[in-house]
Amino acid sequence: MAKTGLGPLQAMAQFVLAFFVASLLALAIATIILWKRSNSTLRQTLNALRGPFALALATRSSATCMPIMIESLADRLGFARSRVELMVPLSVSLLRIGPVIYYVAATVFVAQLYGKPLGITELAVILSASILAGFASAGMTGLLTVSLVGLTCSYLGLPFEAAFILFLAVDPICDMLRTLVLVIGNNAAVSLICPRPLKI
Repeated sequence: MAKTGLGPLQAMAQFVLAFFVASLLALAIATIILWKRSNSTLRQTLNALRGPFALALATRSSATCMPIMIESLADRLGFARSRVELMVPLSVSLLRIGPVIYYVAATVFVAQLYGKPLGITELAVILSASILAGFASAGMTGLLTVSLVGLTCSYLGLPFEAAFILFLAVDPICDMLRTLVLVIGNNAAVSLICPRPLKI
């Protein structure tokens, strides 16, 4: 900070804000999907999501949240338990919604930091690389998860080493958002796969 001043930290605050907005949008879409698919009221849907929401924030571990995700979908929203118990672990391992959104936002941020223009082709490359990095992030946390941004940046020839420490500085906040989007988003994804329950 003595050498660079507050500029980099102000830039990271903008990144965190952008990722926060993207996460809120993803959470809103997931909640609406669950509400419509579960044939329950919005209040019942929000009450069912309260447990997974709180545990995701407290633990920042999607694996720890799996039992309460199953309880939320099967016991509170009425989806078939046999399907839910199969689909929740698969979705948590394979459908990495939170990390993918993070990698897209981080790579776009690094590109803007270095003044690289992004066209449709570059955005498609970023999305594809972020999906691959999302698969690779299964079981990773903290330092390892952040390091995969370097993978997505490398496809565009962007240096990530200089920004790595800055991303680590804000990762505790980003990690909570990643886990939250992963847990609630996968609940919504499972609800799309499972047959609709009878109206509660």
